[in-house]
Amino acid sequence: MPLYAYTAMNAEGRSHRGEAEAASPQTLAASLASRGLILAAPAKNLDRRLLASRKALPTRMVTRFLNELALMLGSGLPLDDALGLGREGAPPPLARVIDALRGELHGGASAAEAFERQGAALGDEIGPLIRVAEQTGDFASVLRALAAQRQRAQAMSDKVVGALRYPAFLFIAALTVGCFFLLHVIPQFSGLIRDSGNDPGPFVRGLFALSDGLVANQSTLGLALGLVLALGLAAGRSARTRELVARALLRLPLVQGTWRLWQATQALTQLGLLLSQGVGLTKALTVLEGVIGPDKSEALRRASDSIRRGERLAAAFAAEEVVPPLALRMLAIGEGTGELAKVAQEAGQLYAQKLEQRLDAFAQVVGPAAIVVIALLIGGLMVSIMAALTSVNQSIL
Repeated sequence: MPLYAYTAMNAEGRSHRGEAEAASPQTLAASLASRGLILAAPAKNLDRRLLASRKALPTRMVTRFLNELALMLGSGLPLDDALGLGREGAPPPLARVIDALRGELHGGASAAEAFERQGAALGDEIGPLIRVAEQTGDFASVLRALAAQRQRAQAMSDKVVGALRYPAFLFIAALTVGCFFLLHVIPQFSGLIRDSGNDPGPFVRGLFALSDGLVANQSTLGLALGLVLALGLAAGRSARTRELVARALLRLPLVQGTWRLWQATQALTQLGLLLSQGVGLTKALTVLEGVIGPDKSEALRRASDSIRRGERLAAAFAAEEVVPPLALRMLAIGEGTGELAKVAQEAGQLYAQKLEQRLDAFAQVVGPAAIVVIALLIGGLMVSIMAALTSVNQSIL
């Protein structure tokens, strides 16, 4: 049976908290009533929360779910009915989250509470927006705006991945060809060249030594490679490990500049969306801490504290270098005119264009450069071997 956490009160008004298994919240309430306790708040289904929030759902899956939910709510369906229809044919991970949402609603939780409790699976920005939608009564428009923003962010993410995919494929292909060359091609010639007594030069000697070492230890190296991959996959499940790897990668000059543009784009567009839908500034900044990246989350937290003490947004961001200078000037103008949400969205679009331009330039340079480097590497190996073979033929003649 499901496990519920509850807060109840006895006849004397004393609060009592605990956990208990029950078939439903109503069954739990009846069981507590038999013990002289009355529920002081809706019981929370721990089974559903733990199951649904164990892992974040894929971005595309969540975006499609939100878009479909917005369409159904826009047609006049109640939220529970829309969730029930959305569950039909949904992938198992999403179906579990929908079950958790409906379970929370049936247990007496508000829509905002239900979505906030599934924030780890759906996204932390959804709960505050649903809370605003509850106040305005317009769930459809809020979810539609959120889905549109997520689609734009996904398109930008696809562009980043696309810019990196081709160079990565070339690198893997070159590594595969190099290993095949060292394991199967060079051994065919190394014995002949050594038996000739000619000195092939230090480069070719080193190449032969590397080939001999790989051939002699290929089983051990294969096991070691498998172990490294297994350890890498295991370490990748650790948030701390991922953060350390991300911080190391962000120190690279080319990656660092692109990441700064990505951060600015995400932070500004998310801020503009949250503010435009009526989310308070401090709550919006709290949501941004999970969006902007581990290297800036602490700076954003300090900026939020400064704003709570009465400092303006642009000044707080400038002190912590949260966004670039141009964005700071735009935010300052938005604060002065009272159109901070609109200006933040426009700033996000500006930095999205800058990011696209950088990615286009990156793709135009890195692809050809990778081809040239790989050609020089493989060609250099072939030329060195052929030169050694030529010297052998000349000595025989």
